Amino acid sequence: MDIITAELSCFDFLSFSETWPNNSIVTDELLIPSYQTPERKDRTQDSHGGVMLYVKDFIH
Repeated sequence: MDIITAELSCFDFLSFSETWPNNSIVTDELLIPSYQTPERKDRTQDSHGGVMLYVKDFIH
């Protein structure tokens, strides 16, 4: 997450596909400073896929 924070902080929206999240990864572990809590869609019956969207706290 440190690389994402440093390299992508200039973007208002961050969208990721093929995130492979599951119930064992709590959303609090995915927080990025200056962004709202991410919206995520996990795949419950597959070990791949998934999407995640971050929105910056203040959009200019």
